[in-house]
Amino acid sequence: MSLSEQTISRRVQELGANLKDQLREKCKLFEYYSLALDESTDRCSTAQLAIFVRGVESDFTVTEDLLDIVSLKDTTTGGDIYDSAIESMNDMELKLKCMCSVATDGAPAMLSGGIGFVGRIKKKVRDAGLPPIISIHCILHQEELCAKVFRNFKSVMDIVTKCVNFCRKQGLNHRQFREFLKDLEADHTDIPFYCATRWLSCAKVLRFVF
Repeated sequence: MSLSEQTISRRVQELGANLKDQLREKCKLFEYYSLALDESTDRCSTAQLAIFVRGVESDFTVTEDLLDIVSLKDTTTGGDIYDSAIESMNDMELKLKCMCSVATDGAPAMLSGGIGFVGRIKKKVRDAGLPPIISIHCILHQEELCAKVFRNFKSVMDIVTKCVNFCRKQGLNHRQFREFLKDLEADHTDIPFYCATRWLSCAKVLRFVF
């Protein structure tokens, strides 16, 4: 039975609210937790702040989840990011005294002295008389730099990328390629695009090609 757009939208909202309530109850049980923040601009030029949380309970159960996504409509200063993060923490009832670390990228709004997010959150913890928190900088970017050493397969990847793009670039080529794989009874029925910014896709594409 076809459902109306309003019914589907309402059900999605109810599911989202239920998941948020479940995460809020989990957050109340955290003995310690850490946050990871990343701010990026979407295709509509709106800055989106993603906040992730990882917490551990008294029985050492670890929970890692997306805490919130906040749209920054105007400026994206350290104060804006700090206010959004604090609001999300309060909404999910995360206690400041249980925070042990925070991970961010290297943007000035995150790290700039006392006006960046990290400086502000450390000052809030210090003013509250709580133990200092650990700040981790660019952990994903460091992994990316390490991965570049293993990505230097230009003689192989140039040929593979050219073949994959030929099969995937146009709809007709893609359809014919999938039918070709089906006729061969291949293990895979399609091949993914290779994207250099997602370096793990390199191994996946090479495995599919092989």
